[in-house]
Amino acid sequence: MDFPFVGPSYQSSSINVDAERSINLYPEIVESQQGKNKWYLRGTPGLTPFCLLPKYPIRGVWVVVSNIFVVAGNTLYLVAINGSYSAIGTLITSTGYVGMSDNGLQLCIVDGPNEYIYNFASSIFSLNPCGGNFLGANVVDYIDNYFVFAKPASRDFFLSQLNDGATINPLDIATKEGASDLIVAIITLHRQLYIFGSKTAEIWWDTGANTFPFSPIQGVFIECGCAAPMTVKKADNTVMWLSKDERGQGIVYKMSGYAPVRVSTHAIEKIIRSWGNLSNAAAYVYQIDGHEFYVLNNPDALTTLVYNGSTSSWHERQWFNPLTGAYSRHRGQFYGSATGDNGQLSIVSDYETGQLYTFDDNNYTDNGNPIHRIRIAPPSPNNDLNRVFYNRFQVDIEAGVGLDGGVQGSDPKIIMQQSNDGGHTWSGERVASMGKIGETKMRAYWNKCGMARNRVFKVKVTDPVKVVMIDAKIDARPGNS
Repeated sequence: MDFPFVGPSYQSSSINVDAERSINLYPEIVESQQGKNKWYLRGTPGLTPFCLLPKYPIRGVWVVVSNIFVVAGNTLYLVAINGSYSAIGTLITSTGYVGMSDNGLQLCIVDGPNEYIYNFASSIFSLNPCGGNFLGANVVDYIDNYFVFAKPASRDFFLSQLNDGATINPLDIATKEGASDLIVAIITLHRQLYIFGSKTAEIWWDTGANTFPFSPIQGVFIECGCAAPMTVKKADNTVMWLSKDERGQGIVYKMSGYAPVRVSTHAIEKIIRSWGNLSNAAAYVYQIDGHEFYVLNNPDALTTLVYNGSTSSWHERQWFNPLTGAYSRHRGQFYGSATGDNGQLSIVSDYETGQLYTFDDNNYTDNGNPIHRIRIAPPSPNNDLNRVFYNRFQVDIEAGVGLDGGVQGSDPKIIMQQSNDGGHTWSGERVASMGKIGETKMRAYWNKCGMARNRVFKVKVTDPVKVVMIDAKIDARPGNS
C-alpha cells in the first residue's frame, strides 16, 4: 500500500487532520522524474566549529569576499578565512541586532543611535563620523553608491554622500509618502529601494534628481507591512519578510513583481503565532546544491522554520540538548558566504555564544551533539474509519551508511513509533538497522504493527550518519468494524 510518506512540515491546528513534521530533514525533488520516487527526504547540514569569539552575543555578520566582519558584544571583529580573528573596533552598545552594509570601500554599521564606519584601505574604525547629521538607524542598505538609513520611529529615510558613509548632507532626506505608518525596514532589490512600514510598503527608484535622487514608483503601493525588520531578506531573486498590517500579523510573504504573495501555510502561521512578540524575529538566507533556504527564527521559538524556494515547502530545524533531553530552536542566527581557496564557505553564527560554525553536509552532528532527524508521516490510509491490521511498515532508506571504527553510528539505527490516535500519543520505540558500512541491501522494516483506525507513523534517526529517506510502504489488510 502506497501512502505519501515524504513531505513538508504541516502540523494542522488539529493534529487529527494532519500531524506531519519534517525536522532536520527537507524534501528534495527528483528533477529527472525517473527516480524511485518523485521526491525524497534529505538530512540538513551539520555545524562544524569555525571560530570562537571571546565576546557574545553575536549581533550581526557581514562578508566582503573572504573577509568576515562580525559584531559580537561591543566589538567588531575581522575574521579570516582560516578562522583567525582580530578586534578592529569598539561599539558603544553591546546588545541588540545591528544593521550592516558596505559600499566596496567602507563597512557601515548601525545600532540605533550610532553609526560606525570601517575603512577597508586605511583600516580605520570611526564612531559617528557624521556627528549630528546622523539621525539614527537600526537598518542600513546600499544602492547606487549611497548608504540608505531609516530614521527610527519615523517615516523618514536619509542618504550618505556618494561613496562615503562618513559624510551625510542633512538635506538628503525624504519621507515615506503613501501611508502614515512608520518605517520598519529598508532593502534594495534590482536597483530599487523597498521601504517597509509597519502596515504598508512602497518602492522608490533612482531618478537622478538634483534635489533628492529617489522618488516613489507611481502606481505601486503595497498594503502589507513588516512585523520584524531583520526578517526582510533577498531570497529566490525577490524579497521575503514576516508581515504585519492593519488586519493582523504573522504571514510570510514574498514579492512577485510588485505584489506580495503568501508563502507560509496555516500550519506554519500557527507556529509563528505561538511566538507572541514578533518584533525580534530574524531570518537569514543561504544556498546549497540549488536550494535557497529562507530560515526564520525567534528568541521564543522552540523550532526553526525553513522555507525551501526550490520546492515551495517548509521544514523545521531543531537542536537537541543531550544534557536535558530537550529540543529547541536551531543554533544558527546570522549567515554569511565567504570565498576561500576551496570555494565558498558557509558561515553561520550561534544565537547564544560567540561561536561561528560552517554548514557542512559531511558533518552529521551539531558541533558534536547528535542531530535528531524526525519524520512524522501523514495519516495512513483509513478503511472508512474501520479497523486496519498492519502487518508490516517499511521505510526505503539509504542503507549501508554506517561509520568505520566501532564508534557511534557504526551500526546505525532507525527508530519507529506509531500512534493510534492521530498523533496525540505514541507507542514505545522499535528499532531497525540502517546497515553497517557496505551493507547496502539492508531493509528497515517492522512486522506486527497492530491494529488502528487512525494510525500515524513516526521515524527518527539520531546516529551521526548520512540520512536519505526515499519512501515508505505499508502492508495492511482492512477489518470489518
